[in-house]
Amino acid sequence: MLDTTDELLQQIRLGEDSSLELKDLRFRGNKVEEPHSNSMADEMAAIANTANGAGV
Repeated sequence: MLDTTDELLQQIRLGEDSSLELKDLRFRGNKVEEPHSNSMADEMAAIANTANGAGV
């Protein structure tokens, strides 16, 4: 887990890997328009299933 803002920013600069998925949120009014909840659920399931289902 990342403990500081600097560690988080460094990881973002390094980019996505098997345990980090970066998403761009788009709003319409006060509701999230993109990404859709189904695609987010798929991404979360994929991350949870890394390391033979052990999660991260």
